[in-house]
Amino acid sequence: MSLSKFVRLRPQDHKRGHLMARFTYKGRRFIHGRWFKVDASLARELENILQPAGKFADPPLAFDVVANEKEAVALEKREKAARKRGSARNPFTDLRTTDLTAGDAEDDEDEDEDEADEAPPAKRAKPKARTSKARGKSRAS
Repeated sequence: MSLSKFVRLRPQDHKRGHLMARFTYKGRRFIHGRWFKVDASLARELENILQPAGKFADPPLAFDVVANEKEAVALEKREKAARKRGSARNPFTDLRTTDLTAGDAEDDEDEDEDEADEAPPAKRAKPKARTSKARGKSRAS
């Protein structure tokens, strides 16, 4: 078991809820983007700290905690590669048409044909424009 671990305040990303740029805990100041070597007990406490709630119901964790410097470098390389790829999108909400199977595409075509057989919805009549004479009359009469 190692006696020390590396921690960092997660990089700021307001879209993902990472809002903190600096954080002070038990007299230690942590700045985002830099790794700090701390003892294992302090690392266990830091890994449970959350970002401020902001607009999120479940705020994300504030710190990344790794066992050694090699893991820290590997994590930074993965993040840099992800930024180059532009994979900041959420894979669950951003589906592409290539994600559909052939069976799904056939079902969609059948639905389109059914919709074409239906009568178009009735148009609503436009409201009549008010004239200036109607606005000028008093309701007292």
